[in-house]
Amino acid sequence: VEDPTLDNMQHALLRHFVGAGQAQPEPMLEHPVDQPPQALDPAHEAELWRVLHGEFERIDLDRVGTIDRYDFYHLAELMGHGLNDAEVDDAITQLDVGAGRVNFDGFFVWFLARIRQQHERHDHQHHGAVPIPANATGAAVLPPMSCPPQLHELEGLMAQLSSPSAVIEELDLSFQSLGEPQLGVLGSGLGAARQLKRLDVRNNGFGNDGARALAGAIPGSSIVELDLRFNGIGVDGTLAIARALIDDPDGALQLLDMRGNRCAVDGCEGMAEAVRFNRSLAHLDLGVNALGNEGAWELADALDSNNSLEFLGLSGNDIDGAGLEFFITALRKNSRLRTLGLSMNKLGDDGARAIATLITVVGGAQPGHDCMLHTLELDSNSITDEGADALG
Repeated sequence: VEDPTLDNMQHALLRHFVGAGQAQPEPMLEHPVDQPPQALDPAHEAELWRVLHGEFERIDLDRVGTIDRYDFYHLAELMGHGLNDAEVDDAITQLDVGAGRVNFDGFFVWFLARIRQQHERHDHQHHGAVPIPANATGAAVLPPMSCPPQLHELEGLMAQLSSPSAVIEELDLSFQSLGEPQLGVLGSGLGAARQLKRLDVRNNGFGNDGARALAGAIPGSSIVELDLRFNGIGVDGTLAIARALIDDPDGALQLLDMRGNRCAVDGCEGMAEAVRFNRSLAHLDLGVNALGNEGAWELADALDSNNSLEFLGLSGNDIDGAGLEFFITALRKNSRLRTLGLSMNKLGDDGARAIATLITVVGGAQPGHDCMLHTLELDSNSITDEGADALG
């Protein structure tokens, strides 16, 4: 089904990039693939447009409406699509609007193509009967599944995962247009799926309702890693997930990725409370969630009471030098955090001077209280030569 929001040239680009994922890529325009990929749910696509447009504007510091190869690579990585050099070169070649630069329309088309490639791969895999190991002599077989999966299909899947002989540890249901009913079925079966450790439901656009349905299953589950990226989760959904972490302070969950949602400051307050009280979470990524300096303060203040978090990701959140100052104070006391992700913010030269102070803090922590910060991610933060001089 052609996407009515795209013009003819954009459709040609979309077909090219989808074709590029095949064994023999189809040349652009001359031999398009027979069937263009199915359009995403309109609400989901609109949510992706909102997130991408905000991040594109954030790194377009000169306000010229285009980004270069370096920023293309980092924006794609922030959105969860790591690229090799050949992939970047191919994208720039096809999307170049002059001097090796790409405008937002081109980047958005490229991003949709990447998502739809993954969507088609999942569709192919799920219609080909995926084996789920059951014991040493055989395997339970997942029946073909629709997209989105029908409730009875998910019920059958969870029954297999709940079997005493099931050994599957990872379930990938990303790009499946899951809604609140599907998340309800999934959540209701997680408690019994004791071998399941990793759950990936990114890019489904299920919003607050789906987040609430899933949050209720976190306490007592065996899930260690939960990927919730790009689902349009707002304040209410974020608070539900935070409450689950507070209610299960010593639970199994160690990694939570919520990049590209809508936590905002109100949701961040709840997540900060979770950081204060939860003792098992080691990796929390809240990149691209409109947190600002106020959200940075909430999380920095929470680190004072936390002794489990090793990674905190806050890329793309409009945090400036003043926001970074909060972490300088926090890291004088916190002895656990090893990585602080602040790429694609607005630290500028004031932030660089704050970083110089932070380096001093890391190198001279209070006696008997060693700061463990090892990595500070700072790509795309408008630091000039003046800021670089402050860093020495």
